Amino acid sequence: MNPSGKIAESATMAWRILTAMQAGDLAGLETGRARAEQAAARCQQQGSDALEQLELLGAVAVKMRQSISRFHRHVTPHIEGAEVHVGLLRHLAREPAATVARHSCN
Repeated sequence: MNPSGKIAESATMAWRILTAMQAGDLAGLETGRARAEQAAARCQQQGSDALEQLELLGAVAVKMRQSISRFHRHVTPHIEGAEVHVGLLRHLAREPAATVARHSCN
């Protein structure tokens, strides 16, 4: 996949996570977060800016999973880092939705 496809992929995944969060769709949030982790794992450290975006998206997804898990176990009264996660997702989702297509890392 070319770098612009990888940027589109990370933008799409970030947008889906944000949309699920805004809609209160916990299943969609979990699905989006898991897909982001998987995509980042497939594309680890190949050096381009697009791959760095996927890596950042994967790291955000992992941190979100950890924060949600701590909240569900009543370790903390709130989801830690939520504002940071949302800010990073918004940054990654800045690609216009009309230009975003589904891609997979090879």
